[in-house]
Amino acid sequence: MALTGVLAGVLVEASAQTNGPPVITGLRPSGQGIAVTVAVPDWGKQVTLESRTNAASGVWSLVAWKPTSSSGTITLEADSAEPAAFFRAHAYAAPSFLDRVTFGFGLIKKFYPEAVLYEVEATGTAATSDPTEASQLTIVCDDTNSTVTITSADGFTFDPVQYLPGPWLEDVQIPWPVSMDVMEADILLQAAGWQGTFWNFTLRYPLYPGIVEPYYIFGGVAGVAPGHYVFVGVNDKKVFVSD
Repeated sequence: MALTGVLAGVLVEASAQTNGPPVITGLRPSGQGIAVTVAVPDWGKQVTLESRTNAASGVWSLVAWKPTSSSGTITLEADSAEPAAFFRAHAYAAPSFLDRVTFGFGLIKKFYPEAVLYEVEATGTAATSDPTEASQLTIVCDDTNSTVTITSADGFTFDPVQYLPGPWLEDVQIPWPVSMDVMEADILLQAAGWQGTFWNFTLRYPLYPGIVEPYYIFGGVAGVAPGHYVFVGVNDKKVFVSD
C-alpha cells in the first residue's frame, strides 16, 4: 500500500510501511521541498527518510534524519523534490551517534572532569553506505596534556576509561555538543556525489591552517583515491576531498 499525492505538480509516492513499523502518514509542501510525517514505533530512537526517482529500481538516497525519544509522529523535511519522488522511512532502535558520544564523553568526565573532546573514530567490519554500521567508537580526550580514551562496540555499552601519558597531537578541542549528527553529514556526502560505500569516519577538528571548525571525515570512500578523505563541515556544511 502506498500514500500518493500531487504537490505543486509533482507526483509523490511514499511507502506506507517499509523496513518494519515506521509508517508514513502525511505529505505536504514545505518551502521548495516536501514535509513527510512519520508515525514512529515505541522503540524508535532515530528515524531516516530516503528517496529515489523510480518506484521499482535505483539507489535510495538519505534525504532527512531526526532523533526521537518516544513514540508518536515526527516530521522530516526533504529539501528538494525530484520530478517524481518516492519516499520510504526507516526507524532505528540504536541510539544516535551524538547520543553515544555524549554518553561516553560523560563517563570520561566522571573520572577526569577537566577532559576536553578531541576526536571520535567510528569503524565497522566492512565497507558500508550506512553510518550506523560503523558502530565501533573510540572517543579521544585531552586532560591537561595527557590522553584519555574510551571505546564502545555498540550502543551505550562502553569499556573502562584508559589513561595514556602524553598529549594527543594535531587536534583542536571540539566544543560539545556539535550541531550535526553523522546521519546529516551522510546526507551532504551523498548530495555531493559520494553515494557509494566508505570504511570509517572520524569527527575531529584538525590543527591545520585554514581549518576553522570540526569535520566529519570519511575514509575509504568509493571513488576517492587512496590516502584521500572526504570532509563534511559541521558548521558550514561544505563537502570537499583532501589534497
